[in-house]
Amino acid sequence: MDPAMKPARSLAGAVLLALALPTAALAAAPFDFPLQFPSATTQHSLPSALRPALERAIVADPDAVWLETKILAADGQADDLFGFRVLVAGDTAFVSAPAPIYRPGKVYVFENSGGGWTATQTISATPTSAPPPGWSDFFGWSLSLSGDTLLVGAPFMLDPMAGPIGAVYAFTNDGGTWTQTQELTASDAAATDYFGWSVKHVGDTAVVGSNSHNRGANGTEGAAYVFTRSGGTWTQTQELEGSDSTPGDGRQFGSAIAFDGTTLLIGAPSSDWNSTGVYIPGAVYVFANSGGTWAETERLVPGDSADGDQFGYSVALDGANAVIGAPAANIGKNSHQGAIYAFDGSSGSWTELVKLVADDGVAYDQLGQSVAIDGDMALAGSWSHNDDPEGTPPPPKPGVAYLYTASHGTWNFSTKFTASDGSDGDSFGWDVAIDGTTLVVGSQGTVGGNEFQGAAYIYAPGEPPVADVAPTSLDFSLASGASGTATLSISNRGGSALDYTIFEGGEDCSASADIPWLAEAPESGTVASGASQDVTVTASADGLDPGSYAALVCVTTNDPDHGLIGVPASLTVTADDTIFVDGFDGAP
Repeated sequence: MDPAMKPARSLAGAVLLALALPTAALAAAPFDFPLQFPSATTQHSLPSALRPALERAIVADPDAVWLETKILAADGQADDLFGFRVLVAGDTAFVSAPAPIYRPGKVYVFENSGGGWTATQTISATPTSAPPPGWSDFFGWSLSLSGDTLLVGAPFMLDPMAGPIGAVYAFTNDGGTWTQTQELTASDAAATDYFGWSVKHVGDTAVVGSNSHNRGANGTEGAAYVFTRSGGTWTQTQELEGSDSTPGDGRQFGSAIAFDGTTLLIGAPSSDWNSTGVYIPGAVYVFANSGGTWAETERLVPGDSADGDQFGYSVALDGANAVIGAPAANIGKNSHQGAIYAFDGSSGSWTELVKLVADDGVAYDQLGQSVAIDGDMALAGSWSHNDDPEGTPPPPKPGVAYLYTASHGTWNFSTKFTASDGSDGDSFGWDVAIDGTTLVVGSQGTVGGNEFQGAAYIYAPGEPPVADVAPTSLDFSLASGASGTATLSISNRGGSALDYTIFEGGEDCSASADIPWLAEAPESGTVASGASQDVTVTASADGLDPGSYAALVCVTTNDPDHGLIGVPASLTVTADDTIFVDGFDGAP
């Protein structure tokens, strides 16, 4: 394999790729990880008054403009994996950076005020036993928010006697500050169980996934633990397993969790590759509470279930709607292109509605790496990386996220999201979150030379910028060796910031051209709504023979209707010393 083709560009990259493999494939590796990590998802209800407007903007108009905001950690470093988990509720967003190599992880809190997202707090765990220097607890591996309580998974929390057993840390919000209140662990904790791999809670009930519990020859069975809170203290009340689970069966039950307080979905995606060649199709287990005890009621598999599809790798739930990711599903001849499945539970049992795939998907896109749902909207990440250790991978891509909307029970593609500054190997779409009209997408890209520092992108619908460039042409008449200037005004009549860049074209603006007699300043910038920017255009007849010259001043903008504007520029070079600018000679 050509090293340049590998998505693992550093230690953190190696973790991202290695975690796509089962434990058996990593026996000789320095880290003993199973499979990929699942997606933490968020579900929040959209006020009913906003739903019609949103459907008009998205369903009726799939070209609706989404405004992008990129957020970073102020203290970010290489291999932080900021954006590994994302969560949004109203005007508050949480972004984790588990830093799974050298140092404890962190969770960053951002608040939206007047359309701008600002970091307000950085959260870290205080373990019961302090770890050795350089140990990473993977704090931030999973996130869950309900009311004023935040739960954060740290599946490598180190117990000095038992080893890395994992933990979940509870935080409560008091006066705008998040404070740790408890460390949760499993009653039968064992090393590398990865307790905290996934977590979800509603009110006073929490469910924690431990997808590496009960290891065996074929992998890990997995488990999920139920905790209830009374008097401010969380206590384990039940341990859950799949009805067909057996120790070491490789199902990895507990890899993903969706929970709304009444219905509990637990993903068991199994592995998509292992050294034994034994594969188990993924599944999702449905639990309901009866008399205070959670019991399995259904086992969900898609109609086209296939070995190694990783169905259940990500799960999301909102009322009677559920979406489930299968990122390793083969689509036609495309290995691991991925898919998501929509299920309906309105009848009391869950029924598969549709399998959604990306029309532009290719091998190893891994659609379904992450999923989130809010009402009639579902967001799915497609991180675009190869995870087959025996194959020749395609070049890595930046990654994408797809928004789907439902109308009268039918799910349809709406919008494709990519980072405006994305680059190959960013893993954009590694995790996604949605609340109302706010979408968040995590990415583990390079920031300022720091590989895998990571970023998160927040999208919200808004009024687009509208560009207006005047005058519509520029005419210069200059004597040989002279120069002159004219003003080009770029105005923004829209409702959001207008970004522009200027280059020079020859016969058209399809490609830049070297026009030595033209220059513009500034060549790029941002124009606020209702404002304008003057650009000085300078023409120089220095070294030019008398005659006529023509070119284009090309203005690119983020105006969806006027993305490229060409302004013709002409220059007449005369043999005398009279200078004309815009047709006026200035003579008395």
